[in-house]
Amino acid sequence: MTRTDSFLKLEKALQGRIRKSKLPQGGNMAVNKPTGDNARKGAVKKRSQTKTTLGGASAFTKRDKASGEFMGVKKPAKGKKAAKKFKGVRLEKKATKKKKAKKSYAALHVRPDLDVRSILIST
Repeated sequence: MTRTDSFLKLEKALQGRIRKSKLPQGGNMAVNKPTGDNARKGAVKKRSQTKTTLGGASAFTKRDKASGEFMGVKKPAKGKKAAKKFKGVRLEKKATKKKKAKKSYAALHVRPDLDVRSILIST
């Protein structure tokens, strides 16, 4: 048996196992299913989720946007430290800390009869 014969046998054996592309011929893209098939497209409306801690591990809590009621909690799997997020539910933004304003001369409470320049000159 020559090298080309063994190559041809291998090629024949693999032909049945190789998957063909599932895209239709002609270059058309796949489209979504028709409506009414009970499949969600896009984000879940009127709900949000936030990251919380549950027994030292991180978890995700789902919340109703209108009433603020907590609807469900995704706990981490056994032996894991973090839980997976709810699919399609948006994350709540974390509260940002406000920066302290820098002190200025205008913010100082000075007696009305004294001028700021006179305070600076006297020191």
